[in-house]
Parts: sequence; C-alpha cells; structure tokens
Amino acid sequence: MSQYTSLNWSAVCSTGSQAARFLNPKRGSQVMAKWSDPASIVADSLLSNLPVQVHTSTILKHADAIMDGTSSRYALVLNAADDLVGVLALRDLHGRKAVKKARDLNLAHDDLSVDYLMTPIDHLPVITRAQLDSAKIGDVVATLQSSGYDFLLVQDQGKLVAIVASLNIVQRTGESVQVRHHTDSFADLLYAVKHHDDVE
Repeated sequence: MSQYTSLNWSAVCSTGSQAARFLNPKRGSQVMAKWSDPASIVADSLLSNLPVQVHTSTILKHADAIMDGTSSRYALVLNAADDLVGVLALRDLHGRKAVKKARDLNLAHDDLSVDYLMTPIDHLPVITRAQLDSAKIGDVVATLQSSGYDFLLVQDQGKLVAIVASLNIVQRTGESVQVRHHTDSFADLLYAVKHHDDVE
C-alpha cells in the first residue's frame, strides 16, 4: 500500500449532467483486477448505465427490495426534484445507525426513510476526471482511506460524471478495503465508543 498515494480531493462538488464518454466495463465477466490497474475500471458512470436510484422518501423496506432485486451494494439517493443528494450503502440499511435512528424516532425499522441513513454528497471527497484517468486502483483506495468515506465522486468540468465505491473495489480485486470512518458529532463518537465501532 505504501507505493500508492492519496489523491488531492475536495469536499465540495457541483452536480449536474454532461454528455461524455466514460469507461464503465461490465463487471460480471472480467478477470480480477490488481491495485496497480487503472482506477477508471472500478468507477461507475453517472452518464450512462446509472447505478440504482432511490428517493429520499423511500422507506428502508422498499430500498432493501430494490437493491436486493438488482444485486446492488449501494444506491444513489435523489430528492423530489430528482437531484442527486446522497449515496446509500446496502450495509447501512441494517446497521446500528438504522436501528438507533428508528428507535429514536419511535418508528418501525422498515418504515424509516433513506434520508436518515444516506451519506450526503457534499460530505464525500471529490476528484477530477483527469485525476481518475491517471490514478491506479491503489491510489483511489488510499484516497478513500484518508477521507474516511466509502465513496469517491468524480467531476469533469464541474459536473459529476462518476462514482467509485469501496465495495466495487473489493468485488473487482478480491482485496479488502479498510476505511476508518470519521464521526460527525460528539453524540456519534459516544455511541461508537459504547458499541465499539471503528471510527477516527
């Protein structure tokens, strides 16, 4: 891992669409990738073959069924105007945060909406398309690890064009991607300590 470097990333992105060709290979029939392979092979295009999408108001029961039915490990979260506002990992649907939030809101777990569990896109690290094109998978892993998030957004001329998910890297390489998640609040930190979660 020491031969790979975290890319310079920002924490703010501009959303929008732009017609551009983007590498998005079919994952089913490919050989295992190496960390020294081009990072673009683990990116999902936001211009074509979009990842699964749910809305902020989608309840967990429906989001789980949608993601399970498409064998997706994450979903893009859209608001009522169909703007991309977040990303939802499948594992977050049944994690401690979901259980705690449902209990705090006095709701059945399945009736909780995904907006409580999604990671807002303005929290995610952002790199440029040029950085992605010149990076190796290992560089992207180092970037995810330094950011503390499982997702990395890619912009081209101020428009979102792709997303890289740590789970895609695991699937394509067979290698574990250890991301130490950062906590957003003191309450989250106390909860993590109480339940022995791995945060920085």
